[in-house]
Amino acid sequence: MCSVLTVSQGASVETSRAALPLKKRKDPVNVKPHPALNARSEVPDPVGKRTRVRTILERRSKRPFLLARALLKKTKREKLRLEKQKSLGSQNRMKEAYDLWAGEEVPPKEEEVEIPLARKPPKRPPSTMQKPKSVVPAVEVPHAGMSYNPSLEDHQVLVQDAVKAEMKKLVKEAKIEARFRRYLPNAKDAPTEEDQWLAQAQGLFGGTEERMEKEEGQTCRKRKSSGLEEAEEEVPRKKSVRFKESEGEEEEEEFYQPRAVEAKTRKKRRKEREERKKQKEKEEEKLGKRKQAEVFRVRSHLKEISAKEAAQKKLREAKKRRREKVALRRPLTLSRHRCLPSDLPVKTSDELSGTLKDLVPEGTLLEERFKSLQRRNLIESRVKTKPAKVKVKKFFKRDHRLWMEEKLAATTSTST
Repeated sequence: MCSVLTVSQGASVETSRAALPLKKRKDPVNVKPHPALNARSEVPDPVGKRTRVRTILERRSKRPFLLARALLKKTKREKLRLEKQKSLGSQNRMKEAYDLWAGEEVPPKEEEVEIPLARKPPKRPPSTMQKPKSVVPAVEVPHAGMSYNPSLEDHQVLVQDAVKAEMKKLVKEAKIEARFRRYLPNAKDAPTEEDQWLAQAQGLFGGTEERMEKEEGQTCRKRKSSGLEEAEEEVPRKKSVRFKESEGEEEEEEFYQPRAVEAKTRKKRRKEREERKKQKEKEEEKLGKRKQAEVFRVRSHLKEISAKEAAQKKLREAKKRRREKVALRRPLTLSRHRCLPSDLPVKTSDELSGTLKDLVPEGTLLEERFKSLQRRNLIESRVKTKPAKVKVKKFFKRDHRLWMEEKLAATTSTST
């Protein structure tokens, strides 16, 4: 007896449902609560479009448009985060392996995705980087008169420059001396040995009255020499009135007769008042006409003001450019010491020699290079300083001091 045997390729619905957990066995379509939620009436809804019920966050928020904006930003951020994560995953993915010696086929290159957030922005260079610090050349061409065998004209020009520089120094020293000369003691008014002795011995001996008379005599002599007494004697005096009798009449040489003041009448006062009023009205009328004319000249005034401002601006810019050019040739203040120029290496006509064998060098090359660096603002101005010597306070120990006192007392007792 033959029987046809069939092999089932898939599991039955009951066995597959039994293998699932209890929560997933239920068919969501045939769940009992679902039909109760569906519309069971054939009558259409009379209100076609109903208002949407607001959420709890929308009800709590005072300004709903801000909430909508925040939600939109949140969705955008989430979208950007997902895109970034996707791009990072594609970058970190390992490339497909291939045989290098199999053939000439080149694997396809993946496009490099540039993440703008991970890239560092380039640093902007400072504005002062391109500006020149100084226009002083590194090696200055020496003057033609500094040659070992210069021409007469070049040598004379160099000597004149050296003389001018020396004269400036002398004038500066003279100004300082003249400023502080009044504070310095004079040779004539300087106290003698006798005055110093009297000052030290003041109050030790008698004769104070004689000394006071002597001092008064000295002060009187000084006052006469300075001309103070003559100035005191020349006191302005009033002019006296003298009378001269001639032929029984008295004539006055100098007589200050008071001037008689005529009383003004009412008519004269009224006329003066009217004249003042007319003069005032004329001045006011003239001022009003002038103001009216100035109103019509507003445009011309504006043109004049604009032209004046443009000229002033041009002048300021020219001054600024001039100052900048001068500042580029001057050394900056980089330290508390000033960059003083070195003396000109000049020789007199007697010291000049026509050969290099007999020439005595002037100046120092190292010092010249050092000054050049200071003038070009590459290093600060420096001055050679010595280490300060700290004053040490001497102190004797108590035992040593007592021992010295005892020794001194013993020596004095033995000597006596």
